[in-house]
Amino acid sequence: MPWDRLPAHDPTDADRRAPLRPDHGAYIIYTSGSTGRPKGVVVEHRHLINLCHDHHEGLVAPHTTDGGRLKAALSASFSFDTSWEGPLLLALGQEVHLVDEDVRLTRRPSVPKSRTANWTW
Repeated sequence: MPWDRLPAHDPTDADRRAPLRPDHGAYIIYTSGSTGRPKGVVVEHRHLINLCHDHHEGLVAPHTTDGGRLKAALSASFSFDTSWEGPLLLALGQEVHLVDEDVRLTRRPSVPKSRTANWTW
């Protein structure tokens, strides 16, 4: 939704109870994009749902055909684009392991032999 169409007042209780539509904003991502100038981009609910569906169909489903869970090690900084991978996988019922910051900064994360990781970010 363009900024000039946003209400000029704080949300009311009625606003908060109104049903969400696919074109309502889900979150704002800050990016410089190709211009090099920082800006906020509103990501709509329908785009977030598409992202979840795409992750399930393209990443989770092919690796969990036996009913198991996907295991992922999240080593990327939470300020990096791939930080979305962990929460998305959790929302899809998968297993995510956070790599300690000291380990992340000093060496490539290793996964104990007793656990296998399907993916590492």
